This record gives sequence, structure tokens and C-alpha cells, in this order.
Amino acid sequence: MTHDAPLRIVWFKRDLRVSDHAPLLHASRGKVIPLYILEPDYWTLKDTSARQQDVLIAALRDVNAALSKLGAPLIVRQGDAVDVFKTLLAAHPITEVVSHEETGNAWTYQRDLQVAKLLRSQNIPWREFPNHGVVRGLKDRDGWSKRWHQTMASAQVQSPEQLEPGVNLTSGIDHLRPSDVSNEWLMSARADAEQGLESFLHARGVSYHLSMSSPLTAEKACSRLSVPLSLGIISMREIYQATQPRPSESEPTRKTSPTPGRRHYK
Repeated sequence: MTHDAPLRIVWFKRDLRVSDHAPLLHASRGKVIPLYILEPDYWTLKDTSARQQDVLIAALRDVNAALSKLGAPLIVRQGDAVDVFKTLLAAHPITEVVSHEETGNAWTYQRDLQVAKLLRSQNIPWREFPNHGVVRGLKDRDGWSKRWHQTMASAQVQSPEQLEPGVNLTSGIDHLRPSDVSNEWLMSARADAEQGLESFLHARGVSYHLSMSSPLTAEKACSRLSVPLSLGIISMREIYQATQPRPSESEPTRKTSPTPGRRHYK
């Protein structure tokens, strides 16, 4: 890779994975700074909790391990997002910022507006890739379902074979306080999410339509994938495609003996 290769920041948000990650693949064509910003003000909101932050930190460690294997560890910074970007832009020749579009709350929306304003002022393009099949800026709902299904059925983005770190930065992840994720169903690692999905589709979910309403059985019968989905440990498209009938399944079998977990996924 040439000395003047583009230097891109991949801003990780609710997409803590390396698979089916369009911004990461795009950035892998040059030098990369994988960045996550832990924002203290966000964790003071009424819809956040220390328990959620503990799970997040465990997920950050997991995606850091995956990124490190590719050659560029996750850079974690704590503070206001605008201030973090100001520091990075002042110190390094950033050519582009890439991320997934975030579907969050009013706080994250306002934060993104401020970051966008900063980047425009410094002529740094910010490219946001669609996520979850949500289409921004629609004037009506006509055709929304068709577009969503087309996105979910489209090919997953391949993982980059390797990453070239853009600059020599300390990761910062070791300074995060240890997480205490003791509940076996809080899937904060990619391998756990994959195993949870597989067990739901082929074992736990068989009685989902009967067991989901009982507090005695719902814990194991439900997918338990809300945490991996909310943090983007696994993508919606990966889950959607895993629920589709496989080529080895004959048409009569699918019609007469459907897998309940696939029909009634939640």
C-alpha cells in the first residue's frame, strides 16, 4: 500500500462486528482507524444503564479481538464525540469518515448533526452506509416492505482479509473498567450470538409459538438476540438469511412441517 493511501476513520456505533460491515470493507482499501467513542453524557440518559454499559464493554473487547486479528485494533476514546474528532483531525491527515447510519434516539441524532457540522467545516466527507434495511428520507411508506426484503435478501458484505492501521495509536480499551456480564443469555460476543441463533433455529425455537408467553419457558424459548442486534454484534441481514429455508429442505416439507422458530421469529 502506498505512502499516500487514504486514511479513513471507521466510526463504530451499533455495529460491533467485522462481518457484513460495508464501512469496514470500504475503508480496508486504504489505511484504517477503527474508532469507538464512549460518550459519558450518553450514559446519563434515562434510557441507559450501567448494566447496558457493562455489556457494551464486553462487546467492544470482542470486536477488538477480531479487528486485531485483521491488523488494526479498535481505538476507544472517551469524551464528547465532537471533541474526539477535533483531536484526531488535528493530529492526522484524515481523508474520510465512514460509518453505518445509526438508528438511535434524539440524543444520538443531535450528536450526529454536530459531528457532521464539524466534518463539513473541515471538508472531510462522511459517508454513511445503510443498516438494518431502514431507508432515510422517505416521503411515504409505499414500497417500504419490498425495499426492506430486497436489502435483507441481498448478498452479505464480505469481511476484509486484512487491515492496515492508519497511525500508531494506543487502543485505550484496557482502561475501561471490567465488565461483569454474568447472565448466560446476555450474548456480548460474536461466537455467543452465532451459537444463540443456531440453537434458537434448530432447538430452542421449536416450541417458540407455544412457550413464548409463559414466564417459565420464555427465557429459553425466545431468541435472546435483542442484545446482539442492538449492538450490531450480528447484523439483521445475517439473522434474516439464517431464518430462510435452506436448499436441502424440500418444498413439501416446508409446507407441511414448518419450523416454528423460523415462522415466528421475534
